[in-house]
Amino acid sequence: MNQPDNYSFLVLYGLDTDSIAKLGLQNVDIQGFKMGSAKFKMLLKEITNLERLMHEELKWGSYYHADEISYVFYSRNRGALDHLFDFLTILSPWKIMPWLEFDAKFLSYAKDGKTVQYYHAPSLTSNTIGSLYRQLENSDIIYFHRGDSRLLNKLLSKYFSFTQPAYYKRLLALYRQAYVESRDYFKFLLLFMIIESLIIDDDTSGVVYKIRRLCSVLVGDDLKMSEEIFKKVGQAYTVRSKLVHQARSTLHEGRYLPFIHSVVCEILMTLMVIDQADDKIFMRANALGFGVKQSLIKDVSFKRYRVLTNNYINFYASFK
Repeated sequence: MNQPDNYSFLVLYGLDTDSIAKLGLQNVDIQGFKMGSAKFKMLLKEITNLERLMHEELKWGSYYHADEISYVFYSRNRGALDHLFDFLTILSPWKIMPWLEFDAKFLSYAKDGKTVQYYHAPSLTSNTIGSLYRQLENSDIIYFHRGDSRLLNKLLSKYFSFTQPAYYKRLLALYRQAYVESRDYFKFLLLFMIIESLIIDDDTSGVVYKIRRLCSVLVGDDLKMSEEIFKKVGQAYTVRSKLVHQARSTLHEGRYLPFIHSVVCEILMTLMVIDQADDKIFMRANALGFGVKQSLIKDVSFKRYRVLTNNYINFYASFK
């Protein structure tokens, strides 16, 4: 914290810190550092009351590998931190959640003719690190592949500059519900609701075909991938129908949940990249063939937008 101001802090648990360090956070008015780093230790000394507030969680930190998979983000703009968290959650189906959140208020007072300046953390919001650890699996840890770094930073800048239309905000609100849902079968249904909400058509017949086609056009990088997605989404929808019509509460043993979660993530990013201003994406996509989603993209820097590696891995595992 280089100059007097109020700051908001967000500590996320479940990240590969080397990957996060590659993000151009300074371009979106956010800074960050690893938990347990020299900067973090300095922060505990610099902000009055902070170490006391964090004592219980920090005590368990080493046991749950906090120094290895936690990252501290801070900004003068609290909204920027919320925006960053949303951005990270729509990249891929991991399960990160906020660990610690607090504000550092800049205060000053006169003493003996001098001005005393200091930071104070009046309160702390936290999820226990133990609960976060128990819901985390190795595959859920945020890890960015080296080849994705440039694209990720473009997406980050785009997300912060993208004026979200009303329909996109509704999609995000539904996605947040799906993201935090602990019951896999209900998460699965919520994710399908996001896709189905984009099928705006007076003709109500052939809904399954329309869903399969929309996903294939908006996600597939090429003809083969689009065909595979078309096939797999159909299988996943069959599972969805059994959950709804047969009152089932367990998913099929196949990898349908991570698959459909990655499909939704890619759709949300594609809508952002193409600057879709209204909810008429179904009509636009319906006029296209498989493997040509790039024709929707007007921003030259995204002309070769491809599926992020983590999502591609989920697709490939499902195609087998």
